[in-house]
Amino acid sequence: MIYLYGGILGGYVALWLVSWREEGKGPFRRMAAYLLRKREGWQQKQAGRRKNWQRDMYRRQLGNKLRTLRPEVAVQTQVQEYYVAQYSLLLMMIFAGTMICLAVWIAAHGSPLLRDGSYVERNAYGE
Repeated sequence: MIYLYGGILGGYVALWLVSWREEGKGPFRRMAAYLLRKREGWQQKQAGRRKNWQRDMYRRQLGNKLRTLRPEVAVQTQVQEYYVAQYSLLLMMIFAGTMICLAVWIAAHGSPLLRDGSYVERNAYGE
């Protein structure tokens, strides 16, 4: 499991390095903006092959709902901000979960209760 946690943290470091120049207030927002930009580029390549009417309809409905909340801001900007916020929240939750799991793993493997492999010393029968 430690290799999985290390791989996830390594992925975060790599994503942090490639998203260094993106706009955003924090590292998770920059990473989210980078991932969203890459996803949109990939979707544009896919759009040439087939038309995804469900995705377009969802984005249009989302834009209409967001326009109701803030009519002075362009719809495309609002949709972009919405997805960046959602991606950054997802990235923060995965990072926090990985850090908690890593801390639990370190605490479990640093415990002096386990002796000679994975045995716990206990009293004899009846004591």
